[in-house]
Amino acid sequence: MEVRKIKKGRIIIFGIFIIIIVVGILAWRYMSGDKIKVVTEEVKNGLLSPLIEEIGVGNGDVNDTFYVKKDSSSGEEFIPGKYILDIEWKKTVEKMTNSIDNETYERHKRHFDYLNLIIYVIKEPEQIQRIDVQKLISKNCLGFQDSGIYLTGLQAGGDLFVGFLLEDIPKKATDKQIYRWLFWNMETEETIVLDGEDAGITFIENGRTEEESEYLEKFEQADWESFYAQNGYRTEGQDRTFFNAEGLWAATGGVKVTVDCEVLPQENDILYTRFPELEKWKGAEDRKAIIWVGGYPTVEEIMAMFERQELQN
Repeated sequence: MEVRKIKKGRIIIFGIFIIIIVVGILAWRYMSGDKIKVVTEEVKNGLLSPLIEEIGVGNGDVNDTFYVKKDSSSGEEFIPGKYILDIEWKKTVEKMTNSIDNETYERHKRHFDYLNLIIYVIKEPEQIQRIDVQKLISKNCLGFQDSGIYLTGLQAGGDLFVGFLLEDIPKKATDKQIYRWLFWNMETEETIVLDGEDAGITFIENGRTEEESEYLEKFEQADWESFYAQNGYRTEGQDRTFFNAEGLWAATGGVKVTVDCEVLPQENDILYTRFPELEKWKGAEDRKAIIWVGGYPTVEEIMAMFERQELQN
């Protein structure tokens, strides 16, 4: 009987030992074995700086604004009548990857030499401000890093915010991502921290009034397909312009129009009376105009402003 008990005890101990080994192996696989690739990136003065051609204003509404840039991706944020925002940075990125059970994990750890928000003042384009974003993150969200995603929004009370999507600084490739938004008030320099990847969009959308939501809906329901077809704004299946009441900016009461300068109307008295400096860019190749028409224009007014009259005669 005693022998059986001893054998049974040894079996239990051996079983526990095996379990510890298996758990240890699994833990080791998740804690180590990361492949690390180090990359250094620098974008001095932001992506927009070498692309921008002209910044101007219209004369129909205080928020009327336009700028023309070379047709290349830049990712700037546009605050009608006030600012154009861009980001400059120099960073070293540790790209950590690991494959476990045929599943690949990847996380990035970013070390910034500098990370600045660049602010172009619309009515004084030569006036450029810089805000140290890395300092804001270190002060308000220790243990987090910039993800490279940011947005802007005007709250119903008139407060203007820039939001940065942050993620936790990982130790290994298998670490689960934790997201946090850091919002900075451009007027008061107040900061607001929100948890969750979707919290930023919710924060912006909650600043919209019911009237602004109804205004947006009218533009979303308009028959833009017919308008594009009648005015030659579609070439080889691609749209050459895009009309949007710009959900994040409904509070300013306007419509954002992005259009290839090559297909700007050759003739349109309404457009070029309101934005006279824009006319010299019509027909320009590899250039894009971003235009904000302020003052809550109707769908019909926007269509009349961008109708290519030379095609209607």
